[in-house]
Amino acid sequence: MSVIRENPYVASMLPRVVGISDISGRARGICRGRQLSVQILKAVEAYRQLFQSLGGVPDLEQLVAESRTKTENWWPSGAEEIDGIAEGSGIDALSVWMLNCRTELLAEIRRRSGVVALGECSVAIHAEPPTVGIQTWDWHEHMAGIWHPIKSHGGIHNWCGITEAGILAKIGVNSSGLGLHLDILFHNDDRAGGVPIHVVAARVLAEAGSVEEAIEIARSAGVSASSALSVHDGISAASIEVSGAGVEVVQPEKRWLVHTNRFRSPKLKENERNDGSGEEGIQDAVARERKLLERVDGYKPILATSHLLKLLESDFLDEGWLSCVPKSSANFGDRWHTLVTIMTRPDQGLIEFKAGLPGGQASLRVLRI
Repeated sequence: MSVIRENPYVASMLPRVVGISDISGRARGICRGRQLSVQILKAVEAYRQLFQSLGGVPDLEQLVAESRTKTENWWPSGAEEIDGIAEGSGIDALSVWMLNCRTELLAEIRRRSGVVALGECSVAIHAEPPTVGIQTWDWHEHMAGIWHPIKSHGGIHNWCGITEAGILAKIGVNSSGLGLHLDILFHNDDRAGGVPIHVVAARVLAEAGSVEEAIEIARSAGVSASSALSVHDGISAASIEVSGAGVEVVQPEKRWLVHTNRFRSPKLKENERNDGSGEEGIQDAVARERKLLERVDGYKPILATSHLLKLLESDFLDEGWLSCVPKSSANFGDRWHTLVTIMTRPDQGLIEFKAGLPGGQASLRVLRI
């Protein structure tokens, strides 16, 4: 039997807060790039290694260019910020755009090769006032050193959150009182070339003042790869399932909204990627969803941090891991580890986060807008 335990290196991550402030998207990008040049280069190397291990993307430059053009047309300020990151870091623009398109490029690899990722993230949002969310960000263990907290000021809304080096945004809260969580989905129509989902997340944090406004932004984006943007605004919550096949909105069940890497909207679920190569991932997502729904059913609305962390703790002897560590025998590309656990409290304008597992050894940190 393989020994399963938290990687001490993952739990030891203590990245500094990246602070950016300017009314210009390009200037914010330059500021970010200057602070993160070393980490961005590591991220570029890590993703190129991952892509290569999965079969590669021979036409990567063309696919990234398609996403760049669509982003420039849809959200010029966001495109300028990505270009600014490249300028400030001294890393070529193609590589920085590649990072922001990493979900779309992985979708293209899946489409061509049949390689399917296993479960990635588990999200739970208490959907009654005051709303609060928690999720794990489960990703490749060798990328433990590329995430960081960020405070971004100067756009329509200020925001703070967690993202990867060089990537505009992922999870966070904004000054209008909106919280955002993100988990990947798998659809048979997924491919590269659309507006990157991480750019959509950034625009939601920068511009949305409510759940309804976040839905409007997501509907307008023109994405090509699938993800769920789960948002809450202190009063209500919804999961916005976006795909090249359309955008659907999922409402909470009772007092909670949960999401675990599978479509919940009937229309998009009809063409969910669940062929033989992806069966293990789908089964894992179903098991995690079932476990999380069981945990929140009748759960008293005690929203203290310690109670929320326990929601996503896992018994590694059972199925449906709500947080994860790799088996010692797992190969590169299959070494999934909870890299960071994040809670969003938009009514307080802050996130709480800790490296590694919800119940792991790392200390809890707080970041305010």
